[in-house]
Amino acid sequence: MKFKWLILMVSLLWAVAAGAQKNASLDEQKKCDGQASKVYHHGRELEGYHAEDSTGMNGYTSHFDPATNICYVWVRWAKIDKESITFADTIEDAFEGRVYASYMWMNFGEKKAGEVKPIECWAKPRKQDKLMCESEDDFDKLVDKYFGIGR
Repeated sequence: MKFKWLILMVSLLWAVAAGAQKNASLDEQKKCDGQASKVYHHGRELEGYHAEDSTGMNGYTSHFDPATNICYVWVRWAKIDKESITFADTIEDAFEGRVYASYMWMNFGEKKAGEVKPIECWAKPRKQDKLMCESEDDFDKLVDKYFGIGR
């Protein structure tokens, strides 16, 4: 009987510990989003961005992960012109600049969109090997799983 009681207590403590994940405070989220905005706008300045070049698909998303104390920024960039279509996504640490994931797809109009594979598609979770992907959907799943950012 004591053994069953011990197993029950250990199970209960395990469940409580597993559910006791720290949530990001509003202040942490606000600081993260402020830094993510700086990263996004600085990158646009470096690219020589002009408002008339906008596709309406450019932007960023921020996410502060309190478990790792990392502020992730997902920068999205798209360019559509007469010669080509380009989509690029980067996940990085907004404060340190370390890139954790990258996706790039280009089509020069020679093929249908579904026939063109990404030029670059990978994620590098902390303390793990680089994970390669084959599609935008695969990239989105990796980003959501390892960095907590979803579209």
